Amino acid sequence: METQSLHLLKNHPDVCAKRRMAAAANEVAANLGPILEATRAAAHVRSSAQGFRLSADSARLSPSQLGVSRARPGEIRPSEEALLEFAIRDACGQRCSDLAMPWARIIGRQVPLMARRASEKWGAIDLLGLDAEHRPVVIELKKAVSPETPLRALLEAAAYAVSVEANWAVLSEEIARLESGSWSARDAVPIAIVVVAPTPYWSDWNRWSTSGRGVPVGTRSSLRTVATALSAAGIPPSFVAVDYGEWCGTVPLETAIEFTSITPWV
Repeated sequence: METQSLHLLKNHPDVCAKRRMAAAANEVAANLGPILEATRAAAHVRSSAQGFRLSADSARLSPSQLGVSRARPGEIRPSEEALLEFAIRDACGQRCSDLAMPWARIIGRQVPLMARRASEKWGAIDLLGLDAEHRPVVIELKKAVSPETPLRALLEAAAYAVSVEANWAVLSEEIARLESGSWSARDAVPIAIVVVAPTPYWSDWNRWSTSGRGVPVGTRSSLRTVATALSAAGIPPSFVAVDYGEWCGTVPLETAIEFTSITPWV
């Protein structure tokens, strides 16, 4: 697996395959320094004019407005990730101080990272937060049933953290404007990353679950090795499970959602 930027490496076939993921994780951990340098070299730097569209409260969509099918008028196909984005944002706005999460507040959703017409596979941060020290927190969401491996989620979030660091001069100015003078710029590093997913996603990798028993030996250890290497490089990862029971839209999702910090792959 050649050394390349994290935002490309996350799509490598070995990173995305349950049975080849352990070897890929070990290779990433062993070569993380050069990989991070390649990521910094590949990161787009947005101008002040482009900005980052920060304003977590800029959009208000009801669940029925999310995922409306244009091909079949009247049919609703909710996007789980979009629902979670809005639910987490709104829940944190109401009771963030009670959640004891890696972030203290959410300041943006779908924060764009591409600076040119050709995105070159730079996407957008699902949710951008600030921690208790007012440093940026990159939050990557995954669906309950997802083909994406935890290694891919880690590498994707880490790529976005590198992009945040590369864009910190402009991004910090925008945060200061959003915070109306109550926030002052500081060093971005360390930039925490958080992978957030419903409990069933994590259960797929739990050694005690039916699906987890099919995870090859050594895979969980390799994931822990990557997490440790990222932390040592100034990109400390953490993991959160979200639950919303039998939610069916009768109450706002942000009032039904529950958060739990977890230590997966133990």
